[in-house]
Amino acid sequence: MQGRNTNFLRRKLSTFHLVIFSSQKNIFMKALLSFSVFSLFALAASAQLNAGSWLTGGSLKYDASKSDENNTKNSEFKFNPQTFYTFNNHWGFGGGINFDYSNDKTTNPTSETKTMTSTYGLAPGVRYYENISKSVSCYGQGNLFYDLGSTKVTTTVSGNSTESKSNISEYGAYLTPGIMWNAKSNLFLDFNWGSLRYDSQITKPEDSDTKYKDNEFKLSVNPFCICVGMYYSFGNGVAAE
Repeated sequence: MQGRNTNFLRRKLSTFHLVIFSSQKNIFMKALLSFSVFSLFALAASAQLNAGSWLTGGSLKYDASKSDENNTKNSEFKFNPQTFYTFNNHWGFGGGINFDYSNDKTTNPTSETKTMTSTYGLAPGVRYYENISKSVSCYGQGNLFYDLGSTKVTTTVSGNSTESKSNISEYGAYLTPGIMWNAKSNLFLDFNWGSLRYDSQITKPEDSDTKYKDNEFKLSVNPFCICVGMYYSFGNGVAAE
């Protein structure tokens, strides 16, 4: 095992969102979905967040892809509950809990490799808001995170299988832009896309004392991958216009 297994899926941490993203072949459907999501802003209600309010909610993320050229299939599932406290009209502080499971499969004429990874962790963060209209705000969010987990690699050659397991610890930070829409009363829909991320990951095989460290800066921008989350505001709630 040199460094990280080449089949190990680089996890794309996102906050509290449902990612609508399936296959790279469905470009037209992704573009249509993106247009439909943003066209909803024209129907927004007239309200804004108050200082002293809380935003809380939860989301699921499912991401799947397939490459016929490389004979690979990848899938990822995430659950990210998150809460923010808005202490003035622009700043909010809070964070969330990360649960992540991924499954990768690579098939060759004489072999097959499966990699299953599960992690969990904490991600405290801050948000800065700017109002676009009475009901729509843009924001930038920054998070620190620390995750723990494990990965299992199963390799099958000519019907004979071997397994290797490793423990994972990872920490880092990321920045994400987004838009919040006050859909109804205290209900907010959250849209974000892309991130600038740094992470440092340590992988230690269970049958070895050797540790492998991997540091990475990554800019992820996909205009067809819209992350949608839902928040409920309580406390001082929203200010009606």
